[in-house]
Amino acid sequence: MKAPRFTRLFDPRIWLAALVFFTISGCDDFLSINDDPNNPTSAPASGLMTNVTFETAQNHFLVADNTSYFVQYLASPNEANTTDTQQPVSYGTTWFNLYNVLTDLYDLEVLAAEQEGNSEALGIAKLLKAMNLALLVDNWGSVPYSQAFTGDVLQPEYDSGEDLYVEIFTLIDEGITTLEAGDFTTTVGNEDFIYGGDTELWIKTGYFLRARYLNHLSKTDQYDPTAVLS
Repeated sequence: MKAPRFTRLFDPRIWLAALVFFTISGCDDFLSINDDPNNPTSAPASGLMTNVTFETAQNHFLVADNTSYFVQYLASPNEANTTDTQQPVSYGTTWFNLYNVLTDLYDLEVLAAEQEGNSEALGIAKLLKAMNLALLVDNWGSVPYSQAFTGDVLQPEYDSGEDLYVEIFTLIDEGITTLEAGDFTTTVGNEDFIYGGDTELWIKTGYFLRARYLNHLSKTDQYDPTAVLS
């Protein structure tokens, strides 16, 4: 005898098939809840500029706070202060912050270069990149750089401090040249926390950085005081 039709409606296989159908058909909409509008996967050039100018100032403070104890510009009244007694300590926070800013500057360079007329942001990014890279080299010597920001290499090689100083001067020269050319239609405004997008002040900063880092070579055979003055 055949089962009544109404009993077939309660066959678990039918309900399982219906469940799978509706799950698959609604999958795209369901997974869209993982897209957080408040946590974007990419940032605009203006947002990157705000972060890198602010954090570059923070990085100078972090580095100065570390080194000032070693040259005894600062001293701690606390006998247990490991920094003041020059014991082995970790400066991982400073290291992380410097690379965090350099990563954003790498993205800002790429983004600004791709956007027509945004060369002012590109020139500023190169100068800021030189600043943060110099902080790294002056503190740690050889550091990962040339392979560090693309994400293609999990263990990037260390570039020598000497080679990186060449890169620092290259970045400064490129930044100055880009800003002096002035062929940009998109200007950097208040998102620049340092100069408010004042191109002339950034150009002066570029020449200042060149003199400063040339002076850092004073204990090497590459030192040229005439170049510093010029």
